[in-house]
Amino acid sequence: DFITFQGRIDFESLSIDKYETKLLATACYNYFTVADQPVCIDPYPTLQDKKVCQVGDIALSSQGAPIAVTKIEEIAFGTKTQFRLTIKNVGKGEVIKPQAIDKCDPFGNSKIQREDLDRVKVEEIRIRDELLECGPFSDNNAKSLTGEIRLINGEASLICELPRSYYEESSTAFKTVLHIKLGYVYRSTAERSLKIEKE
Repeated sequence: DFITFQGRIDFESLSIDKYETKLLATACYNYFTVADQPVCIDPYPTLQDKKVCQVGDIALSSQGAPIAVTKIEEIAFGTKTQFRLTIKNVGKGEVIKPQAIDKCDPFGNSKIQREDLDRVKVEEIRIRDELLECGPFSDNNAKSLTGEIRLINGEASLICELPRSYYEESSTAFKTVLHIKLGYVYRSTAERSLKIEKE
């Protein structure tokens, strides 16, 4: 989309023939990151049989979003399968918690505070219809289906678990899709230098 702004230069108030300045444009917008990644579920990780897939680490490509899931480390235990997700700010802007979008207005009554920055909401992480419990979240350390994580130096880790009860009837390893959805507000700023001169 295109947005057009019109401005007026009042040279009568300037006593110089040219003036250099910067034009800044800031956009704040709600955004979601969605990552669907095939993973291996192995109900018998200690058996050395030939299997259709192997549990291991996965490096993800771009999801086309400024906040990305860059890595999934998977560990199969006898009672559960654990996924450790690495989440990074791969864009050039700032991530803000979704509830603070009104604070992006430069003419508003409230400003973005430190506690509003670097917050990402885990909307859902699931395999098929099974929602995974994850943690730790920034608001509490208890495992939950959803919550906020805080990025430190642009990065955060989250551990999610799939209980064995989900796949205990399976007699062999199988592939399925891990679905990850993250919500946040993203603030991007572009700038351009301007030189204003009298004709």
